[in-house]
Amino acid sequence: MNPDLEQRRGNDAAFIINSDIWQHAWTKLHAGLANARRNAPLTATETHTRLILMEQLAHILRKNMEDTMTTGKMATLQIESEQRARKWWQRN
Repeated sequence: MNPDLEQRRGNDAAFIINSDIWQHAWTKLHAGLANARRNAPLTATETHTRLILMEQLAHILRKNMEDTMTTGKMATLQIESEQRARKWWQRN
């Protein structure tokens, strides 16, 4: 990917992750899955397994969003560095 696209995607991911609606949705999802797992009968091993898989999937999604945000920050640094180098070469 090119740095401009990575930067744009990173900014989008940061906007989403930092938004109130994402925070609210994440809190409700996390609490809901934990509550469902706690309230499932001990003998319902398939239910427990599915709930754990759902929690793992949710964490993978969050990690991917955070990784995209971090990649965007790194792309911003790369773009800024290239701009500084270009300005330096133009002056000298």
